[in-house]
Amino acid sequence: MTKTIDFYFDIISPYSYLAHKKIKKNYKDKNIKFNYKPILLGGLHKLAEITAPAFNKFKMNNMKRDCELVANKNNIEFKWNDRFPINSINIMRGYLLVENQLKEEFLDKFFDAYWKNNKDLDIKENFNEVLKDLKINSDNYFNNIQNKKIKEELKIKTSEAFDKEVFGAPTFIVNNKLFWGQDRLEYAIDELKNSFKEFFPIITGVGTGWFDLEVSENIYDEIQVGSYAFMDAHYSSLKHDNKINNTNNFENSLFILSSVMSKALDKHAVVDAGLKSISVDSGLPKTNTNNINYIKCSDEHGIIYDPENTLKINDKLYLIPGHCDPTCNLHDWYVVIKNEKVIDLWPVSARGYSY
Repeated sequence: MTKTIDFYFDIISPYSYLAHKKIKKNYKDKNIKFNYKPILLGGLHKLAEITAPAFNKFKMNNMKRDCELVANKNNIEFKWNDRFPINSINIMRGYLLVENQLKEEFLDKFFDAYWKNNKDLDIKENFNEVLKDLKINSDNYFNNIQNKKIKEELKIKTSEAFDKEVFGAPTFIVNNKLFWGQDRLEYAIDELKNSFKEFFPIITGVGTGWFDLEVSENIYDEIQVGSYAFMDAHYSSLKHDNKINNTNNFENSLFILSSVMSKALDKHAVVDAGLKSISVDSGLPKTNTNNINYIKCSDEHGIIYDPENTLKINDKLYLIPGHCDPTCNLHDWYVVIKNEKVIDLWPVSARGYSY
């Protein structure tokens, strides 16, 4: 089982545009893979003997209003194109032509040009403007989309879609089940989630650093966060979308108590906590004191940068380990402190075990 959804689309379809925007806005970071399947919608309609809504004035008017409603509901920039419909064959062949790393940008640029910026892409100057923005040579582009292999590939993909009973765009296929229309995207997502439930009645996973992202997918029955109980410097520093993540709702409760052994150098100190007492695989430890930083370590000692020379011999310094798990594995006991009093000793019973 893989978390994959096939997405059949054509640039000429306004609902394909809306579905694409919803995917990027709501599901891009959800660990769900969308396989983009280009088709030629006109060719598909011909195979299915369907008259497109664009050629029925009542359906056309309703489709225009409906697209605007969907766009407004989902905060998607959208403008009905005054030159709808056009023949999208030169765009869809181009999607097959460009390298994989350019496909997403290619689709974004042409979708936006037609369905956001109201560009008439039947006008060659407008078409070439999009290609220029993509740094694609227009002469090479139009020559290469006439390649027999590219032409045949688009025909084959359209025929394959028809063989799967795809009859319009957008269409989503999950577990051989077909969902037609941008408003069926969420149903396709549900089918994907339910398929996992079928094969794995209890789905467990997730870690402290990204639990808030994974839980939002509503896939997991159980979360296996562990480090949140102690936290460490690495997890506390994680960010996503340029925002501090939810791990910062958890306070650090695991510290290595070190003592200052030397103040021989100006603005520096040496403490008695090095590699034998603290793990640095996820970075050096932090201190619980502003402007005082742990900057280097040896087997048994650590170098502290103390710019204001506030530390003295025998001063105590609480270090927050970069990675709590392997740090705990270096010790025999947790010393449990509450209200500045030792209330218990807990043995590190799993020390040295690798299972």
